[in-house]
Amino acid sequence: MTFFLKKYLIFCFVLLIPIICDAQTVNQGMFSVEPGTQLSTIEKFKNDVSGDFVNDGELFLYNHFENDGYFGFSPNLSSGIVRFRGQQGYQNIVGNLPIDLNNVEFNNVSDKYAFRVSNDIAVFGKVDFQKGIVKSDPLLGSLVFEDGATCFNADDDSYVEGLVEKKGNDSFVFPIGQNSKYRLAGITAPETINDAYTQKYVLDNPNAIYPFSNKEASIEVINNKEYWVFERVAGKADVILTLSWDETTTPSELTSGSDESLHIVRWDANKKLWVDQGGVVDKGDKTVTSPVEVTGYGVFTIARVVDSSSDNIIVNNAISPNGDGKNDYLKFQGLIGEDNTVEIYNRWGTKVYETKAYDTNGNVFSGYSESSMTIDKSAKLPVGTYFYVLTYKKSGKTTKKVGYLYINL
Repeated sequence: MTFFLKKYLIFCFVLLIPIICDAQTVNQGMFSVEPGTQLSTIEKFKNDVSGDFVNDGELFLYNHFENDGYFGFSPNLSSGIVRFRGQQGYQNIVGNLPIDLNNVEFNNVSDKYAFRVSNDIAVFGKVDFQKGIVKSDPLLGSLVFEDGATCFNADDDSYVEGLVEKKGNDSFVFPIGQNSKYRLAGITAPETINDAYTQKYVLDNPNAIYPFSNKEASIEVINNKEYWVFERVAGKADVILTLSWDETTTPSELTSGSDESLHIVRWDANKKLWVDQGGVVDKGDKTVTSPVEVTGYGVFTIARVVDSSSDNIIVNNAISPNGDGKNDYLKFQGLIGEDNTVEIYNRWGTKVYETKAYDTNGNVFSGYSESSMTIDKSAKLPVGTYFYVLTYKKSGKTTKKVGYLYINL
């Protein structure tokens, strides 16, 4: 027998089997909350081993939540939402079986770490971070965003402290942080829905585990306050990575220099070495983005590299290959010699051009793809934004200059 709720109810009794257990609400049978229905429970809510709970309405949970049965929603409906609204302290979200949520709101003002998660939560719709930090147990808890799932309103007052996983082929900003510091990390859209990645922010010095003395020559100063752990856990696609900075945690010696010297670096576990992943800075958003897909996974942070802004290389980064003799190709004024490499990538991280000894024998980028995957190499690339990566030698050190490139008609 299935119970269907069609009106607003506040309940603090046992569903289906009327037994009182330490002032908690227990579901031990089949229970369905229909669309347009509001249901609230004041006491701890437990979905027992025999419980089958389908929420397509609006479920308000004002206390702890334990799931040992099936807890989900109808796959053809998007109306279901669970609103965690703790009023008397933090809320434990625990249990032995995963929790499938369509949409969820975290809104608890009574405790800093308002939501303490020791279970796997999978979200298929939207997550609204209103108030309260979601702290997940490193061994037992995680928040998984399924394909198409999104989140919004994350800030210093509400985010995830712990592991966040994203599945699917959507670009995504991970709502992560630590110690009341929201420190987002973003990725571009992977290739398939089978790709999956995890992110975690750590407010600690990585030097003790990943020594700064082991680094590429172009890296000058590495962030000694924080790092991100970014892993690919399913699929084969690589992505472009974005990290954020904040003046209250990120050392000023990193952000006070030129934009071109602020890069993302990665600890290469095989080489036991910090390697440069490049960087394009957005000062308005306080982010730095790898200009191309990352070359590996693991530990990432922000670093200052050899400053190329003093090399007197001027980039004419707007090209219009229309044959009028003006801005017909990408120019690097001041680039001398043949010991250099130029790479061009589209906004999805696909390489469309590469050459060595740029502009020494007519080898310039004029808006055409020379990728091995391009069928018609006589066709112009679409109008839009691209990334350039110029790698050259400076005083015996390898230097990277990266930035945006605009193709217009």
